[in-house]
Amino acid sequence: MKPRVSMITLGVRDQNHVGSGCREHDDRGSSGLCGCNLIREMNHVGMLIDLSHCGERTCLEAVELSERPVAITHANPAG
Repeated sequence: MKPRVSMITLGVRDQNHVGSGCREHDDRGSSGLCGCNLIREMNHVGMLIDLSHCGERTCLEAVELSERPVAITHANPAG
């Protein structure tokens, strides 16, 4: 069965339970329990992980954790 939502971004500008957004000064990444569980479940059901607006550490950890390809559907260069 195909999921109704086919793509989710892990963070938008600010910190949440899954990862840090690009506006956070202290990017805590996505390797916490909630982030790991969400990435694992998204891989399991075939959802695309979108890293647009996520912080650098959150992006790098999500790429490392995901067993499937991820996407950055839109972004601007830092600095």
